[in-house]
Amino acid sequence: GIVVVVLVAALLIWNSGFFQGRALAATVGDTQLSAAELSYYYYNERYMYAAYGMIDTSLPDDEQIYNEEEGTTYHDYFLEQALLAAQSDQSLYDAAIQDGYTQEDIQEDLDASIASARTSASNSGYSYRSYLVSRYGKLMSPSIYERLLAKSLLANLYTQDKTQEFYDSYTTEELEAYYQEHADEFDEFVYSYLSFTPETEES
Repeated sequence: GIVVVVLVAALLIWNSGFFQGRALAATVGDTQLSAAELSYYYYNERYMYAAYGMIDTSLPDDEQIYNEEEGTTYHDYFLEQALLAAQSDQSLYDAAIQDGYTQEDIQEDLDASIASARTSASNSGYSYRSYLVSRYGKLMSPSIYERLLAKSLLANLYTQDKTQEFYDSYTTEELEAYYQEHADEFDEFVYSYLSFTPETEES
């Protein structure tokens, strides 16, 4: 009886996606991404294409060609972009933490985003977990989603602050002076021409 209970419990845990979601799916620099974490970035990249009918959602992504010359599918493209996004998030997040940023800096935005997701779930007739699964795949859970969302929000805040800091570090006059000194490096001209030889007509 004990063996049967253990086997049933193991089967339920396996069917829940607990182990699959935590299995190593990719390594980005020194960061290891689980299958669930990779799905978060994959479906974020895919979302706009699906929402605006740029892909056929009735077909698997790996059966739809993204680039005929290279022979790549939309699955290849979304996966590549997902890995780039994960790498960017992790690098910016690490830099933010090193500069003293904490989750408190984005807690308000995080709470608002989670509340918005819960509202969307309710409006669609889903539970919060089911809604996340419908959006990010069967391996997604609220805890994973909220952790990665917090990382993305902190990375975005750090980027915005650094961009503003850089923008505030020079005046319009300084920028114009720099341009005048380096105009030959910045100015580019694109032109095209058409050449043809007309047929000679005899009258």
